[in-house]
Amino acid sequence: MRLCGKGKRSPMRVPRWAKQISSTVLIFPLLGAVQNARAPNNNVNDFIAYWTAGRLVLQGENPYSQAAALRLEREAGFTQAEPLIMRNPPWTSVLVMPLGFLSYAVAQRLWFAVCLVAVFVSALWLRRLYCDGRSSPWIACVALGMFSPISVALAIGQISPLVLLGIAGFLYFEDAGKHGWAGVFLFPVTFKPHVVFLFYAALMLWSIRPRNLRPVLSLCSVIGVASAIAVMLDRSIFSHYFELLSVAGVVRELTPTIGGALRLWLGAGYLAQALPAVLALVWLVLYWSVNRVSWTWKEQTPLMLAVSVATSPYGWLFDQVVVLPCVFQSLGWSGRSVRPVQVCIACLYVAVNVAILALIVTHHTTFWYAWVAPAWLFLFVVSAVGERVPSSMKGAERS
Repeated sequence: MRLCGKGKRSPMRVPRWAKQISSTVLIFPLLGAVQNARAPNNNVNDFIAYWTAGRLVLQGENPYSQAAALRLEREAGFTQAEPLIMRNPPWTSVLVMPLGFLSYAVAQRLWFAVCLVAVFVSALWLRRLYCDGRSSPWIACVALGMFSPISVALAIGQISPLVLLGIAGFLYFEDAGKHGWAGVFLFPVTFKPHVVFLFYAALMLWSIRPRNLRPVLSLCSVIGVASAIAVMLDRSIFSHYFELLSVAGVVRELTPTIGGALRLWLGAGYLAQALPAVLALVWLVLYWSVNRVSWTWKEQTPLMLAVSVATSPYGWLFDQVVVLPCVFQSLGWSGRSVRPVQVCIACLYVAVNVAILALIVTHHTTFWYAWVAPAWLFLFVVSAVGERVPSSMKGAERS
């Protein structure tokens, strides 16, 4: 260790990457609480749907078959009457197929590790985009560790962290001018397109100009290759998927969304559940018309994600991991906000996450969580308004 000029030792500097890696332990207390609250049998969780689909594809069977899935899930220790079926598009089978080569226990551990890395990489990219030089890395780590949808998604083995990685990767590489890679990273976002439907609508509007087509072409190429592989493994895989959506009525299920709550409370049909999404599409057209000249994905995407999650006709708490860009953009804004606004937003953020954790550990389900997605949107809007506090108030605070 080097000595300073007056014989004093210089303080040992911990590498930045070591600080960021060590900070990820903040998520584990919440993970443990979620796992204990669910009390799964033999550690069987939602991941079993992906493992089963991968094994069925390898065996040349229909990955969306309830009977075939239930047979394999019983062997892995699943005890529910109805099987868990993978509901993602057919090209997702290319991702889950390698899991079928492994035992359920080994595949589950590998899946958890991959999803945890996906969350960590996404957080690094988002912090570089929105927070560098504007907020403490430790504040970013605490915000990440407290963000309950990530902990829930990791604890139950959902695919949502990979969707988050796709969004973060698109934003990171698009901002760097690497549009080909940006389009490639959109591929995992297609695993749950309903959660970010406004993002895809904006992508279509943005791609009208020929110079903006490269990300879309890259995405279509990856989907095409993955779909071709899926069809080679099961020539009827697309018809099986559409049968799952239509005959099984998956898309019409009641889920804890604003639309789902409207449908439940009004006793109306599916149109009531889809109404918020229709209104959100109208909003997007207006939003695009105002911002299209100065459009930047880095700045516009978080708001679209928050509105998409809040108005999607189908969604669950673990799908809300895609709101993480909103968290980091708000952190970047907080560096320019007055102290009372910072404290207010921080308290609201903590309160929302604590309330979610309380619902989980008390075993509340379904529509108890309908308020969460609108809460993220509300917090984001409050952060945006707080960042625009008049400069006179900021000057008064400094004095």
